[in-house]
Amino acid sequence: MGNTIYSAILIVLGLIGVFRGYKVFKIYLALSAFILGFFFGFRILAGQDPAWQLGGSVILGLLLGVISFTIYKVGMFIIFAALSAELVRWGIVYFGWNLGVYQDWTVLILSILFGATMLVLGIEKFIVILATSIGGAAYVVLGFVAIRTNSFPVNNYNVFMDLTKLFADEQMFLVGYAALVFFGILFQFKTAK
Repeated sequence: MGNTIYSAILIVLGLIGVFRGYKVFKIYLALSAFILGFFFGFRILAGQDPAWQLGGSVILGLLLGVISFTIYKVGMFIIFAALSAELVRWGIVYFGWNLGVYQDWTVLILSILFGATMLVLGIEKFIVILATSIGGAAYVVLGFVAIRTNSFPVNNYNVFMDLTKLFADEQMFLVGYAALVFFGILFQFKTAK
């Protein structure tokens, strides 16, 4: 029952992101920054007492969420850097690069550079529409997979690597994902002012 509720929440949030992401972006940004902060805190505090790990993760998530909502440019940088980190991780796996102990540092440095570059170039509207369509479609697909399999398919906190594995096994999810992203981008550019 609980898994179905979480799946439904993922699907609804995903559809909002796909089709209305630009309109509700400040709220979406704060939620995304909270989730990013929570997972970052969860990894940093791994091995600690579970209550401390959970509490610290929630505090870090709330801090990043509030900062993202109140200081829009900082929020934009956080989301650009997070999107870049996911893409860099995906690229490392896709190309089979073994960076050893330098992998996390490489991801961090490149995501900061890409995040700052996107902010300096002033391509916020395009990136917001692209990111909310891509991220929203990922939530929708993961929600449907979770309903179908009765478990969440996300491992290691990297949605795009998990989706790549899923798409290799089940091409219909790839077709649905691509269609959602495509129509979401078209719809948002048509309706966003």
